[in-house]
Amino acid sequence: MPIKPPASSADSDPDTPFGTQLSVRGGAAPGRGASRRAVTPSCPNPLISEADELLALVPQLRSTAQIADLAQLRDHVSLLLQRFDESLRQRKIAAGLCQKAHFVLCALIDEVVQAMPWGANGAWERLNPLEAVAGANPTEASLRAFAQMATDRTGSRELRELIYVALALSFDARGRITAAGVGQADTMRARLADSLKRKGDAAARALSARWQPVIGRASALGSWLPLWVGICLVGALLAVLYAWLTLALASQSDRVFARITALHPPIAAAAAPAAAVQPRLTPLLAQVQPRGLQVRDEIDRSIVTLDDRALFEPGDASLLRAGADSLRPVARALQAVPGQVVVIGHTDGETERSARFSSNWELSVERARAVRDALLLFGVPSQRMRYDGRADSEPLAAESTNHTLPHSGRIEIELLVGR
Repeated sequence: MPIKPPASSADSDPDTPFGTQLSVRGGAAPGRGASRRAVTPSCPNPLISEADELLALVPQLRSTAQIADLAQLRDHVSLLLQRFDESLRQRKIAAGLCQKAHFVLCALIDEVVQAMPWGANGAWERLNPLEAVAGANPTEASLRAFAQMATDRTGSRELRELIYVALALSFDARGRITAAGVGQADTMRARLADSLKRKGDAAARALSARWQPVIGRASALGSWLPLWVGICLVGALLAVLYAWLTLALASQSDRVFARITALHPPIAAAAAPAAAVQPRLTPLLAQVQPRGLQVRDEIDRSIVTLDDRALFEPGDASLLRAGADSLRPVARALQAVPGQVVVIGHTDGETERSARFSSNWELSVERARAVRDALLLFGVPSQRMRYDGRADSEPLAAESTNHTLPHSGRIEIELLVGR
């Protein structure tokens, strides 16, 4: 049966209704002339919706260090219970269900207050009209009543949900409950949770009416493919595309380079009286000529020819150790004779494309640069040297005996006299 508060409770200060500052969700206790709040349910369960102020009061009571006036607290809670009963009547809830819900809330508030140090000295007058059997714990008597209502097959789901909320908010080891009572409350709480999940259409009710469209708009690929994997795949595809375009462009440039070379065929100069050739590099390299090295002195220049197979790996421009050793005597001879030095790279007619060198012209230029760097390291001044690449535009002439084309891949080091 609902408990009516005394008339003096309406004159209390709504901000400090029982001697301490304590706010309640939904507003403080109404003072004189205050209008009752409108019925605005906040959840599908009308019992929990109308009990929101009482339920919100529980954690505030459990965190309050001291209550100055327990009588005012009881009057305030009684007023909230009266408003709860009136709200259920306006919503046409069955009278029997209203009484059971009222009992659950009274037992909850009693347990919370008596569990606190300021409410455990017997000064709190219990709200719960249920009197325990002599010698029994009132809290455990309330738990037995909860169990009876929760297991009643004719009981409503709304009442079981309210009992579950009460058990979740209190009835633990902090209160005046024995260890057996704590175990009983935990067992009842677990059974209620399992029952509420399995029974009733409310268990299958979606939390949001628009959750499926959000998932439906998500990409099926993005649901399992991490972002970094996608970035790596895109980067790999772009690298393959770049390599393919580079090789395709090099193939076109080789043909254009061959056409440009064919536009200016070498013109044979008119025969002139042979002049005496001054020996320059031939005497200096006569005794130390390594394998694959040829030297000839002409009127205005001296040319040192080295087979590229003795200097580089096929398709590569990194100078071999043996190739670098063969350049040491050449560098000493160049230091002994003044003149400009031009290092020219030549390749044969076979295309040696790779990811690093997409055309024979690039390969010939890099090989000439590698030889120039080696000569610079061996002491030839940099201001005397330059390098160039000719690719396969100047192949060696075929031998007159068997008409076979010789290997044209080579490095030519020209010493220009008088320049």
